[in-house]
Amino acid sequence: MRTSIALACLALALPFAACGGNGTDQDEAQIRAAITQHLTALAAKDYAKACSYTTEALKQQVAAETKTDSCEKGWESLITQLPPEQIDELRNAKVTRIQINGDTAEADGTPADLFSGGQRMKKTDGKWLLEKS
Repeated sequence: MRTSIALACLALALPFAACGGNGTDQDEAQIRAAITQHLTALAAKDYAKACSYTTEALKQQVAAETKTDSCEKGWESLITQLPPEQIDELRNAKVTRIQINGDTAEADGTPADLFSGGQRMKKTDGKWLLEKS
């Protein structure tokens, strides 16, 4: 079940403090918004919206690892298994660090198990998206 939680939380964080990197304040704000909106969508079971904040590679990874035919169905299969307190963790996660390096970034936060290994981000067509792990 913890594996499901880790995959479900390849994407993580609500309000956060950021630091570091060579990105702009606008980049940091966009990263925060993408992570926040992704997690909020997962907690609200709006899987299409959650997938809209992910790269094509992450969409494919979610579908493959859950043995479903889409990102949306993959997130649904994971999130519906979580007890309410773990859904609350999605809503209450905090980003504690954002490191930007050009068109890639990494975010860390709490609770630590949601951010295991850091959340990678990629700027695609001017938009920051959660990237495959």
